[in-house]
Amino acid sequence: NDEKNEYTAQIGLIGIDVAAEGPFSKKSKASYLANYRYSFTGLLSSMGVDFGGEANKYQDLSFNINLPTKKAGTFTVFGMGGISSNVFTADRDSTVWEVEKDGKDIIFKNKMGAGGITHAVSLGSKTAWNTTIVASGLKTTRESYDVEVAQENRNIMDSDEVIKSRISLSTGFTYRINAKNRLKLGAYVTKQHDEMVKVYYVPFYWRSPGVLDGWLFQPYLNWTSHLTDRITMEVGLHSMFSKVKDHREESKSFNLEPRAAIKMQLANSQQLSFSYG
Repeated sequence: NDEKNEYTAQIGLIGIDVAAEGPFSKKSKASYLANYRYSFTGLLSSMGVDFGGEANKYQDLSFNINLPTKKAGTFTVFGMGGISSNVFTADRDSTVWEVEKDGKDIIFKNKMGAGGITHAVSLGSKTAWNTTIVASGLKTTRESYDVEVAQENRNIMDSDEVIKSRISLSTGFTYRINAKNRLKLGAYVTKQHDEMVKVYYVPFYWRSPGVLDGWLFQPYLNWTSHLTDRITMEVGLHSMFSKVKDHREESKSFNLEPRAAIKMQLANSQQLSFSYG
């Protein structure tokens, strides 16, 4: 909403949710939207409510800022982030254990975040340019403890840790040749880094690391033509080049993929399409 400020608050079984949106000032069309959530189960767990020995909590924040300009196009800045946890506490009375999990304390935690910028601008009356760049990250950890009757005697059994990060760029030009034909040229570029570590402590210590690091480059060209009022044809060429390295070796790959599709509008609520790729 770029005309007036509005606010929302609600509570339900999923959680507590508050949001706000509106213009930054009356003199511009720049506007914002923000939303925050907190888990209802997390509130109940903090109040002592037992969910079968498990405590589930999460909270997240997301936002989007719209920044139109007079000559440079429209920018948006967006982001989201969240944390969550699931903690299972075993019953110290071993006589009630029925499955393997019942004899373990398990702590799972997760963190993630993403943010980016988009830009859209018209380059004359026939050409539009759209660009998006995004960075994101994720980290999850899980620890499992073997439980003796007394909590102070517990020993860690195994643990997992996963870390992921990614930077992605998408940019493309759309050119309207005439009312029935359109060309689109662009590319996707992705840089990714993944790590995973698995550790066993019992019956002996064993650590298994895994690392993956790579680039992915995908240029494309697409032509759309409205042959008639009811028939639309698309012809395109997509290529992909990847370079991936792990803790053992480095690999490269390249492919070229032609694409074609035709869509027929049979009626207002029916369409038939064929595609190849």
